[in-house]
Amino acid sequence: MHVLRRVALGVVVTAWLPGCDSPVWTALRCAGPVKRDCRVTRPIPDDQDALVRFLWTNFDAATDDEIHQAVTKLHGLVGGDTLTRSISGTMADLSSDELATVSMTDRDAGRATGLLLLDPMDCTVDHAEKITTYANQMDLYPGVYDTYSRTYLSSMADYLARTTLAVDWSIESTGTLLGSTYRMHYAGGNRWVAPQAGSAAIGGILLNRSWMRSPGEFDDSTRGMDQDYQVEVYYEREPGKVLHVWGDWRQAKMGTFTNDDQIVLEVMLGNMEDWDNQTRQLCSEGRPAVAGG
Repeated sequence: MHVLRRVALGVVVTAWLPGCDSPVWTALRCAGPVKRDCRVTRPIPDDQDALVRFLWTNFDAATDDEIHQAVTKLHGLVGGDTLTRSISGTMADLSSDELATVSMTDRDAGRATGLLLLDPMDCTVDHAEKITTYANQMDLYPGVYDTYSRTYLSSMADYLARTTLAVDWSIESTGTLLGSTYRMHYAGGNRWVAPQAGSAAIGGILLNRSWMRSPGEFDDSTRGMDQDYQVEVYYEREPGKVLHVWGDWRQAKMGTFTNDDQIVLEVMLGNMEDWDNQTRQLCSEGRPAVAGG
């Protein structure tokens, strides 16, 4: 395991198997005029890396109760009640099978290194939602992009009205890294999880997931990013105190160095922390004023 910035986080090698309901029982249970939650019940992992992978893999499929269970377990494992500063490090890789949730099983996920950032900040989940749903991220994060275009694939109005609990989008962006220009193609979206009694989250939970649909296009062949899979969790551990959990699996190269080298991992983790510092500033300034702007 790579020991990185501040506190290194544990690497997990265990896996879990999804639960399985009888198809006959499921058909009977879901029949009739009363709408029921008919998703398969999944066991919740007991270690931090597997929990982050669970949230990635089951972003769409998990019930609200399962999301709250996973977040509450993770909160306890990382000492979320007493965390006062960000901690970051490496974590277990995704498997190619775990990319089935975004139809990317043709990629070699094991070549992407798992990164994890845990960051407490003065903010609210409502404001984190305003930030993540804002259409032009260039306005919020200056210096990150040269161009940025987000296309909504489902109704933002329905999502914000809670008529639906998820919204999807695609992103086309360009940028400059150490003098090299690049173009990126991402897909992603948000999921809102309603509050639940007994959860570590005192209110709702905001999930955000994104993934690179194809390798980045760099004008310098010595630089590149071929894979990027991200899942983020925002929840308030107390009023106005958000804990941001950010799992990211990236395959990248910088000259003769790759994500197998500590120097590249340090740069990527540093970029994640820089992004969160800008998010923290946006929370402090109350920008943006509305969600989905």
